[in-house]
Amino acid sequence: TSENTSTDSGTIELYGETAGNEVLKIEGGTVMNTAYPEGGDDSKDGIAIFNKGSGKIAIKGGEVTSRCITDDKGTIFLTAGSLELSGGEVVGNGSSSGPSTAIYTTGTGTVTMKSGTYTIQGNGKAMNKAPIVDSGVTLTSSTNISGTPTVTYNAADITTYKYIKATAEASKKITQTLDFTDSGA
Repeated sequence: TSENTSTDSGTIELYGETAGNEVLKIEGGTVMNTAYPEGGDDSKDGIAIFNKGSGKIAIKGGEVTSRCITDDKGTIFLTAGSLELSGGEVVGNGSSSGPSTAIYTTGTGTVTMKSGTYTIQGNGKAMNKAPIVDSGVTLTSSTNISGTPTVTYNAADITTYKYIKATAEASKKITQTLDFTDSGA
């Protein structure tokens, strides 16, 4: 955990990497920015992960959380590079000073929802731009941070969702009976 030292920083900052190379992989634990404890200093951004470079962030488990209370940044803030999700949880809690976005993407940044089970929650919005969704991944969404009631996911409505849950379709089992009896031929 950490608190930002300025309005243009994050708990983890990435920049200057080679495009597409994985530069940060989170498989468990917690990455948390504590810049905004309730009633705390709201002069700094509560960004937990700030990707200013062209590298790839892969979240496969664990939790990334903050109280980023500005509408033009998020718990994870991508100005470039990519984010691939396949597990874990990303939470933008906000505070009494303002709402939070869990994943905020601008510039050339992209988010891809990979196979797995995970949630994205923000008390302002879960995401500001629709992600790329891999085949076999189903998104459940809600306009409430609690996740209920659910609504049908529609990429055009991305900024209205405060909760998005991704699940992968169960693998399909194919059963076939083969007959190897001699047909007399």
